[in-house]
Amino acid sequence: MLEELLVADVVSYSDANGAARAAKIPVIGRTHVAAFIVAFRPRFWPGTRTEWVEANGRAGVLVYRGDTTLALLTVSASDEGIDQVRWLMNPTKLVAFARSLKARVRTP
Repeated sequence: MLEELLVADVVSYSDANGAARAAKIPVIGRTHVAAFIVAFRPRFWPGTRTEWVEANGRAGVLVYRGDTTLALLTVSASDEGIDQVRWLMNPTKLVAFARSLKARVRTP
C-alpha cells in the first residue's frame, strides 16, 4: 500500500542536527523508505496530533506530542507519486518555525 504511493527512487531526508532520533543519511528507494516509515511508526506516532501548515510555499504537517513539536513533515510529488519525504526534527529549527507560524497568525 505505502510503497504504491512512492516513486522507485524516492528519497527520505531527515534534519535532526543530531538532537533527535532520525536517519543520519538519506533513505533511498521505494522499499527502503516504506520500511523506514513502517519501522518507526510504533514509537513515533502513538499519542501525537497533527496540524496542517504551509512551509516554504507547500503543504506540511506539524506533528505534536502534548505541547512539544516533534517534526515538520513535507513531501513533494508528481503524477508518478511521492519523490521526496522531508522530516524536520531539529529542535532549534522547529522552535523558529513555530515562532514564525505564530507571527503569521497575528498579522492582520
